[in-house]
Amino acid sequence: MCVRSLVSLVHNSDAEARSTIHENILDPDLPGHLRRFIVRYSAIHSPLSWIALAQLWGIEYGEQGADGEVILVGPDAGGPMVAASAIKQLLAPPDIEPDTQSENEDYLTWDAEEHTSAPPMKAFISITHPISKYLTLFPPTITHLALVAIPLDRDVTPRIVMARLSHGLRLLEALDLSCNPWLDTINSVDWPTRWLRLRFAAFINCPKLKDLES
Repeated sequence: MCVRSLVSLVHNSDAEARSTIHENILDPDLPGHLRRFIVRYSAIHSPLSWIALAQLWGIEYGEQGADGEVILVGPDAGGPMVAASAIKQLLAPPDIEPDTQSENEDYLTWDAEEHTSAPPMKAFISITHPISKYLTLFPPTITHLALVAIPLDRDVTPRIVMARLSHGLRLLEALDLSCNPWLDTINSVDWPTRWLRLRFAAFINCPKLKDLES
């Protein structure tokens, strides 16, 4: 409830005050589970700008999502003009050189966390957001993937989508490709060898998919 109140402040404030509130609330130093909740809540009720999402996802610090989770809802998620470089930085962040001072045990405090590195991206959810051109950049650490009602890029075919996913994401446990009218085949994937850990798959409302039962 407190987090909902904070998020409402961001959306209801005027432009001058909003930047200050962003600095105080949408802070990458917030615990990952709180940042993840803010992104989830905002994706449903009032989408955030890319600047706000980048803060919550910790992109500047080489993190991949809020507590390892990324959600993009709507074709204009993050704003109508999201640069390709921003998406690439999220999916394949540059190596961030560690602070040499923090590596020295002499500088560790008594209440320092044992593990300070951010969790890898494990969940990626895109609903109607154009993301197909970036499939080759998806990190192999993803275990839960939902690409729902996404438009295909001009040079991307359904077989290319399935090939890129099955070759790059071998740790998948859950896959949702529902509401994609372009999806016409899934037999191009060698399911038993490619996705050994897959436990859940959804292909709801895919009218061209004819080989599902076979």
